[in-house]
Amino acid sequence: MIFARFQDAYLYYLNKTYYNPQFEVHPRGNRSKEILGVSFALNNPVDRICYLPSRKINIVFNFAEALWYLTGDNSLDYISYYAKNMKKYSMDNKTLTGTAYGPKIFAYGLNHINQWNRIINLFHEDRDTKRAFISIFDANEELALSNIDVSCTIGLHFLIRNNSLYASAYMRANDAYRGVVSDTFSFTFIH
Repeated sequence: MIFARFQDAYLYYLNKTYYNPQFEVHPRGNRSKEILGVSFALNNPVDRICYLPSRKINIVFNFAEALWYLTGDNSLDYISYYAKNMKKYSMDNKTLTGTAYGPKIFAYGLNHINQWNRIINLFHEDRDTKRAFISIFDANEELALSNIDVSCTIGLHFLIRNNSLYASAYMRANDAYRGVVSDTFSFTFIH
């Protein structure tokens, strides 16, 4: 499905998930309605905000989160200033390991690979490359139920086609009410 703006995609899939879920599950004891394999495209990725008065968003947090990713920081202090509830995701009350995508973008894994520079270099070598992928989810992440801070994003894929940059986000999990709002904002901002 292709939508002109994010708000249209948001309303469509929120309605579909609520009224016609594919599954009802209880991960970690939380009741959820679920649809597998959801995908959508935005004609205008800059139109990334849900403007409905009934769906209040914290636009300051949205900008702060996107910028937090781009700083490569994983400190709880930075992001919890904008959203106090982020503290519950930290195992050590100092850092976030799954939610903090910045270190994974700019210093991934044991070799601290700067994936951002890597994809830029790929595009310089081959504008038509299909290899410009930034991994976020790491197989080394702690998956035990005691850790609630596991990366929801698998990765970001970038392509240059017809002199335009395209970006796709691949998700392991994304809640239709809250997560998709901030993730779409951050990923289209990075795009």
